[in-house]
Amino acid sequence: MNTRFLSLFAFLFAFTFISACDSTDVDDDDHDDHAEVEGLMLRANGVTLVTVDEGVASGTISVPLGDETALILVQFMDHDGGVVTIDDPEFSLGHTIGNTSTIEWEQHEGEDYEFHLKGLSAGTTTLELSLLHGDHADFRTPAISVVVE
Repeated sequence: MNTRFLSLFAFLFAFTFISACDSTDVDDDDHDDHAEVEGLMLRANGVTLVTVDEGVASGTISVPLGDETALILVQFMDHDGGVVTIDDPEFSLGHTIGNTSTIEWEQHEGEDYEFHLKGLSAGTTTLELSLLHGDHADFRTPAISVVVE
């Protein structure tokens, strides 16, 4: 009975040690890989259309009815307003459209943080953008106003 107890104790000790090491490594790696993004700017033809700062979206995207916008560039910003460059293939741009009968999202190959919106019907809707890291968002915008006219 003593041998059984010692074997069980050794197994549990080894399992606990290995599990603790694995979880610490994963947490540290996962934390280090997160993007330090706190805002963004949407720009087209050198003009800022929308800014998101401290969780507040300012500005509107205007979309021509039956046509698409110029290429809209997403520039992620850090806490101090500096541009954050995302060049890791584990990150991607996500989007959610409030009313898909009003606008359509278009993103061509090579346009990782750029997109077009196409006006399908006159009206107003919203667009939310996110910086995806694998299966979760490291950053998400509030609703951005989009007007099709």
